[in-house]
Amino acid sequence: MNNRLLQFFFFIGLVLQVLAIDLFRVTLISTKISLGIYFGVGVAGYWYTHKMIPETGRGVPEHLMLLVYACVFFGGTAIFSFLAINYYFAQNQSYTETHAIVESGSLAKGRRGSCNAPYAVIKRNGLEKDIIFNCGLSKEIAEFKSVKLEVEKGFLGYAIIKNKELIE
Repeated sequence: MNNRLLQFFFFIGLVLQVLAIDLFRVTLISTKISLGIYFGVGVAGYWYTHKMIPETGRGVPEHLMLLVYACVFFGGTAIFSFLAINYYFAQNQSYTETHAIVESGSLAKGRRGSCNAPYAVIKRNGLEKDIIFNCGLSKEIAEFKSVKLEVEKGFLGYAIIKNKELIE
């Protein structure tokens, strides 16, 4: 494999990771499971790519670079695919759940951001999940006590948040 092809795959993996972040935010899944898929498939991808490239002239830095490229491309593709299949092939039967807010705050607005997006942390079946809201709430996020979620069961069994509402 030449460098341009590796860079192309790396870029595709980065784009898919960015798209996967949006899907992760609305999927009620453990971070451990997501990271397990990402790094498990990434290391397997490294092993596969390592076998395809001749050994001559490769030292530790080249192996680490190949590992990073493999994790980004194979891991990014795998986690995006997993979350996208769960989201886009979900059952169309929604139900509502109400959860107490464990913690709340706001995200940093970043370089180009216009506001700090508020978030609430809920606990559902032992899983802590950050629920991020749009800016412009009528009150401070700390004044709300619970979150009402409209949820659908995803294709792979992980619940998907379709709608969210703060409750005093």
